[in-house]
Amino acid sequence: TTLEEFSMKFPLQNIEVFPHVAYDSVNITALRNGILNDESIQDEYITTLIDKSTRFNYTGYSLDLFPNDDELGYIQYADGQSYADFVDKFSGRLHKIGKQLRVYAEPGDLFSNIELLTQTSVDLIITQAYEYKIDIGQFRDKLFFALHHVKKEKLVDTPPFTILQD
Repeated sequence: TTLEEFSMKFPLQNIEVFPHVAYDSVNITALRNGILNDESIQDEYITTLIDKSTRFNYTGYSLDLFPNDDELGYIQYADGQSYADFVDKFSGRLHKIGKQLRVYAEPGDLFSNIELLTQTSVDLIITQAYEYKIDIGQFRDKLFFALHHVKKEKLVDTPPFTILQD
């Protein structure tokens, strides 16, 4: 059963629903040729998700996008800027209909650049350590980096399952 099928059978009332839109294995070149730099693709993508959010009464979306380098290129600072611009556009369109956008970010990541994302209209930045095991010093550094750049009202941190002691 998909979330859409479920929400048709059991209307999602009085709870917040943020479908998790995740792309784990997309390469950076595909994104550059798509939602990062092509306005018509951006508009179609955003319109499709907005239509679904209205039809199924979603509160908004949680966007979790972490591309991979590929044989045609490495992730650059400019990709992070393009992503922040896309996120700002998506968030702005959602806000016009009373919906929200949450984005996942990795402290220090060029693509999900926290410094750039804080300059957007995104409602919440969710940080997490993507390593399954991280030492306490690395976790502390990543958390302090996020706290330095994001207002605590707009920040959620999801610690890793296992934190190793120094």
